[in-house]
Amino acid sequence: MTSRPYIRPELLVESEWLIEHLTDEDLLIVDCDLPDAYNRAHIPGSVNLGGNHHLKEEENVHVMSKNTAESLFSTMGLGKDTKVVAYSGRFSVYAARLWWVLSYFGHHNASILNGGWTAWLNDRRPITDTPTTKSKSLLQATSNNTSFEPFEPVINHDLIASSDQLLEAQLKPGTLIWDVRSSEEFNGGNSRGNKNEGHVPGAFNLEWSGLMDIESGKFKTSDAIYDLLLKNEINRGRPIITYCQAGVRAAHAMFTLTLMGYGSVKNYDASFAEWGNVDGFPIEK
Repeated sequence: MTSRPYIRPELLVESEWLIEHLTDEDLLIVDCDLPDAYNRAHIPGSVNLGGNHHLKEEENVHVMSKNTAESLFSTMGLGKDTKVVAYSGRFSVYAARLWWVLSYFGHHNASILNGGWTAWLNDRRPITDTPTTKSKSLLQATSNNTSFEPFEPVINHDLIASSDQLLEAQLKPGTLIWDVRSSEEFNGGNSRGNKNEGHVPGAFNLEWSGLMDIESGKFKTSDAIYDLLLKNEINRGRPIITYCQAGVRAAHAMFTLTLMGYGSVKNYDASFAEWGNVDGFPIEK
């Protein structure tokens, strides 16, 4: 039996699509893994996100500022109409983080390579160890092409939850609080270096990686994902807040929900790196 399509299929591209569009002028391919991995091998023409692949402010639990983002996007050569395809290893978690940050700053033409680097290698696509010094978009921006418009970030506060909002939400039955961490983190068995262990009261636990196919590294079918979400009473009609340790895995969960057509979803970006280290914030084990 054929699985139903994702509600937002444009958010994923397969390696077949990417190989056909590899030389498109308006395409920016972003390798979201660390520079060492990128320097070993990467997709031809891709630019590396750099060492700050969490896209946080330096020594801060919060997402990078608008000014920092604007500088990064400019260096990458991101234009107003640029199509972004992000990829990484580890079930595309850092690619999903870039997708969320782009969405947070108002750039909505971004997709993830389904299966990421694993799928690209499994499909025997071309690779290179030659760094891309300038993206096609950046070359376009520095040429006399007047059609290129640089992207200007505009923050969408609807995509992020603050600690105050989460404090309010955990007292209300209407909002779902999704802890996407491992069960050990959720139950307090793994502190991750936090002062306090456990989880936000009222949160339920479904590890983010459970929505991924282990062998291929791709997202599970829409039917399989939807079944898992419904088993955990994750319904489309309710507001949802996702969180983890640093807002990265939570961004991946938020991407998955968006892929499945869910709305009214926020990422508690500071996550347990903040919640677990503030005295007075309620915690359960």
